[in-house]
Amino acid sequence: MIIDNAINIYADGSSFSHPRVGGIGIRLVIINSLGQEEVQT
Repeated sequence: MIIDNAINIYADGSSFSHPRVGGIGIRLVIINSLGQEEVQT
């Protein structure tokens, strides 16, 4: 769910149970002045 006037953060880590693999991915999504999703890198 995307919320206006907020920083929306999606996080994803490794889903492998064995072997444990480190790592994380983070995506920041904002709504710009035109009402469109804008991904921050």
